[in-house]
Amino acid sequence: MKARLLNHRDSLISVALLLLILLVAASFIVSPLVSQYEQYQLELTKDARLLQQLGAVAESKQELQQAFQMFETQELSSWLYDLEEPAAVALDVQRRVSAEVAKNNGQLRTISPMPAKRKDDYLLVGVQVNFTADYESVLQILKELETDKPLLAIDTLRFAPIAYRARAGELERQQLNVQMSVTTFVRAEFTQGGEL
Repeated sequence: MKARLLNHRDSLISVALLLLILLVAASFIVSPLVSQYEQYQLELTKDARLLQQLGAVAESKQELQQAFQMFETQELSSWLYDLEEPAAVALDVQRRVSAEVAKNNGQLRTISPMPAKRKDDYLLVGVQVNFTADYESVLQILKELETDKPLLAIDTLRFAPIAYRARAGELERQQLNVQMSVTTFVRAEFTQGGEL
């Protein structure tokens, strides 16, 4: 009987070892499959994101075409300078600013061109201006410069009041000293090979 129990115990140990070996072998076989499955899921997630981005690009292409058609129908190109040299554009900006200051009874002190600066695909071209005028004239000058075509932008603007003594019986007018830079954009690719 003792021999039978030992024999039975040995067979249980053998079966347990066999099951353990089979379990280890199965884990070695299954683990690469699980890893491959996880890799496949990761690739599917990346592909789904890429597909979503491409869908967004396709949708934006249609929006860009609509914007371009609106640009053409509303003649928005008239807001930009035609294909001109930066020096010619700076001269035109200088002429427009001088004319606007004179038209609104301002006193132009100095005006000088600024060096052209590259910003992305454009050149920033403009002038530095210093003039004096009363408050209402300054507002009118700024309005005219920013709403006239081609587009001009007031880049920097500084006001300083000027001391003014009124004569007896005369209303005191507030004069302002204005320093500003007026700029516009010129596409860099259309300026002598796109170089400054």
